[in-house]
Amino acid sequence: MTGQSAASSVLIVTGENSGERYAAQVLDAFANLPAAANVQFFGSGGDAMRRRGAELLADVADLAAIGPWNALKLTGHYLRLFRDSLREVRRRGTRVALLVDFPDFNLRLAPWLKRRGVTVLYYISPTVWAWRAGRIRTIRRSVARMLCIFPFEEDLYRRHRVPVRYVGHPLTATLSEIEPPAAFAARNGLGADDVPVAVLPGSRRAEIEHILPVVLRALPAIAAAVPGTRFLIPTPSAAIRESVQRHLTACFAGSPAGLGPGRIVLAESGALSCLANARMGIVKSGTSTLQAALAGTPFVMVYRTTPAMWRLGRLILRNAHFSIVNLIAGREVVPELMQDRLNPDNLARTFLNIYHDPGIYSRMKAELAEIAAGFGTHDAPTEVAAELRRALDGNPATHGGT
Repeated sequence: MTGQSAASSVLIVTGENSGERYAAQVLDAFANLPAAANVQFFGSGGDAMRRRGAELLADVADLAAIGPWNALKLTGHYLRLFRDSLREVRRRGTRVALLVDFPDFNLRLAPWLKRRGVTVLYYISPTVWAWRAGRIRTIRRSVARMLCIFPFEEDLYRRHRVPVRYVGHPLTATLSEIEPPAAFAARNGLGADDVPVAVLPGSRRAEIEHILPVVLRALPAIAAAVPGTRFLIPTPSAAIRESVQRHLTACFAGSPAGLGPGRIVLAESGALSCLANARMGIVKSGTSTLQAALAGTPFVMVYRTTPAMWRLGRLILRNAHFSIVNLIAGREVVPELMQDRLNPDNLARTFLNIYHDPGIYSRMKAELAEIAAGFGTHDAPTEVAAELRRALDGNPATHGGT
């Protein structure tokens, strides 16, 4: 196979919706580079990647797992993707791969790709700083360059002699999508005197099942203490909307004091717009907490799972903090209400303590702004696309150094 044909395909592997969205951002950025039309992308993804011309070997809808038992059920899909990826790399003469998040799969695939002469770029680092630090050894042996999204990760990888580049966080590339206040209010039926509160209980059914019922039981006390409160729950899909509506019906069969018609809104706007246009938020642990920080909206972090999964997590995770916002800051910027600490009374009390104290509220807002500023002005999709272009062109800088 000729050098040109060997450099004309890129394997992209991701295993869930968020990674697929970030990969699609990279494809958009890559399309603006010279000779982009000569490069064919293939691998795993979803509709967003498919619309951008990627040839899919597997759909993320068949790969995303919640918990180890669900992952076991998907073993057949994982084995098929592993086999098909290596077969297509060999058939196409592929020399560059972009592995996006999905570490339990991608860190097994990476060594096999390297043995076949493929330059492996890894976008969105596994959380080696939180647990299973031994994975750094696999990364050092198999990954040509780690493209990390948190500033503190760059120093970590340099200390372990892993070629690394901080490219910025892909969420910062979505800030332009925030709806202006007037348009947001009109779209979601908000009045001038309303006090919007964003409620983000998660984007997966299992998360919603464990978290939303507790949160809902805290809302009457908050509504009674804050006149004009409107609770905005983003519902990005029909399945999520149905799940949220079912919990609303079960929790509020009557009409609790302080929660009349319209006080809870199933928002048509996305999570980031809801947070940016809210006075405060109640936000599940995870990426949404970073969205809240980028939006500059004070919030209470919440999390709850099954007792067995909680005990397992506590055995594995040894961090002092769990919210990515607090991990970045190295201190508690936002309160973390997790598992047994997440109950209606505690949530309402913690929320109102922040809301009614101007000092606490303004201090949290300033600290969130400081965290957001720490990400700098990087455009992650553009910088990742540039790394791909350099790898395809055989630039030695991609294969070593920091």
